Amino acid sequence: MDCAQCLESLVIADPAKRMGDHIANQTQRLAKNRTVVTEGEDALKAIHDLKPQMLLLSLDISRPSSLEVIKRVRNVHPHLFIVGTYREMSLPMMDRFARAGVDDFLPSPVEITPLFRAASQFFGKAFRQFARHEVSLDVLRADGVAVGKTIDLSEGGMLMEALHPIPTNASVLMQLALPDAQEATPLRLRCEILESQGAAPGRVTARVMFQNLRGEDFMRLSRYLSNLGEPHAAAG
Repeated sequence: MDCAQCLESLVIADPAKRMGDHIANQTQRLAKNRTVVTEGEDALKAIHDLKPQMLLLSLDISRPSSLEVIKRVRNVHPHLFIVGTYREMSLPMMDRFARAGVDDFLPSPVEITPLFRAASQFFGKAFRQFARHEVSLDVLRADGVAVGKTIDLSEGGMLMEALHPIPTNASVLMQLALPDAQEATPLRLRCEILESQGAAPGRVTARVMFQNLRGEDFMRLSRYLSNLGEPHAAAG
């Protein structure tokens, strides 16, 4: 996997090791090295030894408390990107953590796409959760009417050439004609239109993110993409 754009190191501090390990497994395209710890003292040691660019810190961490970890880290590493994860938190408490040095907050259990988005915004470069593959497939509306073709495709979304402009920030149901063992049944996808460029009769492109794609539908798309081989060079 090409990780040229990845961070060198990410420390994940969560009292639930299974959750930390899950996040580490899902962030292989975000950081080359991912270290999971379950206590505050281990987080401080990992930050001292590894000097990571990013810390994903559960605000439920203890020994010492997450607030103490943040204060001690900020004194030594003022440019470390700190993301605090929380299960329940009042606005005054969130403000207290922000003043202590937390750069961003995510609810727990952590969803990976918002985590990648937060890192992309902070570091000013695009971290891609999934590799993109160049492939041209028919994209259909829910009623089977063609709306365009894919330009690139991943488990997380697609860039498509559309026959007509598509409103941004819209949530629409589309179908993707996958040429696999189930090709008689198009893959149905709930999609969010992130951006649309161009105007008919000229070229119109749209960047689309898949919503709630999981289970057998996710596996079907993943199997198809894995059979395509290596993603194209622009994948990030």
